Amino acid sequence: MTLTIPSQARKPFSEIQQIWFTEIDLPPLTEVNDVDAFLAGLISGNYQPQKHLKVISKNGAHSKITLYFLENEDAYITLVSRKLQYPRNYKSLTKFDDKTIVEYMRVSNGIGQAFKSFGTEK
Repeated sequence: MTLTIPSQARKPFSEIQQIWFTEIDLPPLTEVNDVDAFLAGLISGNYQPQKHLKVISKNGAHSKITLYFLENEDAYITLVSRKLQYPRNYKSLTKFDDKTIVEYMRVSNGIGQAFKSFGTEK
């Protein structure tokens, strides 16, 4: 059984292993254009991240995915769509409009392993 406690640190906790899930920030990935198909694939367990997503530069619009992972347990993901705000002048810093698509969605360990191949642990 896995429990997420919102009043504590914002990441899932495993009651079975009595530890917090490892948080892994994935590098910027291509945008998830068909959110419904993405979510349906995650729910069905048939989603193949390497087939649909590629690592890209963070200078443009991209997907930001955070994976919460433990061996031998289902994983959790948070997906944020990052759209580039165009600067008003050439001196402006790059800024993004972030939209959270899904937060702490439970996915199979296999899908978690596939996403894990993109990133590094915090």
